[in-house]
Amino acid sequence: MDDDDAQEMKFVVDQLNRPPFNMNITLVTLSQKNQMELLQVVNDVFAELDASHKRDVRSEPPEQMQERMLSFTLGTLNYKPVEEVEEFNENFIKGVQDTIIPFLYYVLSEKSSLKKRAYLARYLSSLEVPEEMFADSTIVGLYQKLSALQAEFKEVHKTVDRARLTRQDPAELERHINQLQTEKEQLMNKLSQLRARVKTEFSGVNFKDVLQATHKLRKEQEEEARLYQQTGEQKQRLQRAEQVERQTRAKLQALERSDIAKEDPAKLLSRLRQEVQKNNKILNEKLDKDVKTREKSLRELQHLSTSSPMQQHEVDQLERETADLQRMVDTLTQKRDDSMASADGKIGFFRDRAVAVEKKKEQVLENLTELEEEKKEAEQDIRNVEAELKALMVDGEKPKTDKQMREYMHTLAAKTNQYKQSKAELQASRDEVQVLMRTEELLRSRVDNIEEFNKKLEQERGVVGAAATQANLEDVSAKKGAVDATKGKTLDEISAVVANITQTLKARKNRLAPQIKELRAVRNVFEELEGRYTKKKGQYDALVAGLNTTQIKLKKDVDENIQGLLEEESSYHFLSALTLITQVRLDQMAGERNFLSGSDRLFNNGPASYKEAYEQQIADHDKRGKALRQEKVHVKENHSEFVNQRSMFLSLRNLMKAKEAAQKAEKQQALKNEQQDMLSLGLDDGAQTMTFD
Repeated sequence: MDDDDAQEMKFVVDQLNRPPFNMNITLVTLSQKNQMELLQVVNDVFAELDASHKRDVRSEPPEQMQERMLSFTLGTLNYKPVEEVEEFNENFIKGVQDTIIPFLYYVLSEKSSLKKRAYLARYLSSLEVPEEMFADSTIVGLYQKLSALQAEFKEVHKTVDRARLTRQDPAELERHINQLQTEKEQLMNKLSQLRARVKTEFSGVNFKDVLQATHKLRKEQEEEARLYQQTGEQKQRLQRAEQVERQTRAKLQALERSDIAKEDPAKLLSRLRQEVQKNNKILNEKLDKDVKTREKSLRELQHLSTSSPMQQHEVDQLERETADLQRMVDTLTQKRDDSMASADGKIGFFRDRAVAVEKKKEQVLENLTELEEEKKEAEQDIRNVEAELKALMVDGEKPKTDKQMREYMHTLAAKTNQYKQSKAELQASRDEVQVLMRTEELLRSRVDNIEEFNKKLEQERGVVGAAATQANLEDVSAKKGAVDATKGKTLDEISAVVANITQTLKARKNRLAPQIKELRAVRNVFEELEGRYTKKKGQYDALVAGLNTTQIKLKKDVDENIQGLLEEESSYHFLSALTLITQVRLDQMAGERNFLSGSDRLFNNGPASYKEAYEQQIADHDKRGKALRQEKVHVKENHSEFVNQRSMFLSLRNLMKAKEAAQKAEKQQALKNEQQDMLSLGLDDGAQTMTFD
């Protein structure tokens, strides 16, 4: 388990221990849960997103439970698994932790948005209707009505979301209004008390002059405080600008002393970009190898995850080892940062090192090219030998190897032994037939009437026809002898063919022996070259890995230097702008000092200083504000009259519209009546004409 998986599992445990879940579990207990317990945890999380999933998975049929959870996972929540969908479905139903934990991490980290998605899916999920059902007008109408309702629901939901974002609490508004009313009443009471006191105690004082004097005094005090505050802010900004300017000058001097200042920035950046592009190309070529390595690591992690769970003491030990390694990493990082901070002009060193690495890489590429050429030559030699062997093929078969020849000779020896045994048996049968035939001749020579004697003997013994049967048997035996003779001849021919084949094989084997020896030598050379190629390839891969590591470090250093250069440049321009602004403000303050002393004027015919200009603007704004307040009071006082006037105007406008509509209706009716009269007059004239005719 790597750090990312451990962090995900820890996050899942923390979220499950918080409300509304409150499961009170640990990393160990979560890793020890079986299939149904993990699926129950997932179902409880689903129930928080959608209340319809609140149930016990053990009491639900397995097929229904699988279909419900997978459709909610891949459909409603739109979860995109890393593995294939079929593999994810199988692992999800089996409760594999490597599949369940990332899914829980995704759901718990996006719980609010997924809860909203589950709520919307209940109303906005698309209904799959077969195409053949769209022939029914009722189905089409219902489907269109459903689409319209869903669109209306989307708009209403968006409106509600916007209203929720911009709304205020009514209770808070009411409380604020009550507080303002209370303050208004208090101010009105104080104002009435002050008015009564003024009438009794200050009856002979001109309050307009006092009010103007106090107003001017307050304005002067506010202006003095504001100018004092601005002076303090300007001093602080000036101090910060001077400090940043000193730091920037120091950094600029350091950069001027370094090797970077000796080169053209455009050439340096172009060269760095070319190196980065080249390194990116090499890095992309290594992606396949990295993918295979990661797949191997993934298989090892899966094996570890499917093995027996770790105990608590083992987990504690691994955490302690992780903490020790982290401290070591922090220490080494601090040392590296210190060494890099103390170094100056490291770009030259890295440039020389990059050049050396590039030369070494070119040498390795040349060696690799030579080895590939040797490999191609060896493959060409092998193809030539195979072509020669193909020319020596007999009936589409290649010449047999020593092992095949030994097996073939062993088979021929077994067949030869079998042939000799069959031949000996055949010779024994022939000898026996010769003895029987000689016995028959002797018997026939001794008895003349052997046939009559045999017939009488058959009649006496009750075996009539035995002689004929004996004759048939003898005939069959003779035919069998002829067949056996044919078989013997065939076996002799076969043995001759086998002998010829054996001689031919021996001759061809003797002829191919030199070529086979050369093939063995070529095979040895090929194996030796292949071993050298494998060794060189391993060295090349190791060197490429080292070069890639160095490249990543160099790229990181270059990016950091470029980023630092850009930051310093931006800071320099920012400080220059601040310095210019500060100088303008200082000039403005010096001019204001001259204006206040009377040695100079801001405008010839206008205000003498910025202070007078600002006071004049403030007085103008006060006048405008006073006029607007008076207008506001006037509007409030005449609001009811204005409302009545507006309602009367609206009534008058409605009356005029009604009158206009009535006049239009009268005109239309008059026009219609006129048309009818004309039509009737035309009909009457026609009738009179017809009568006259």
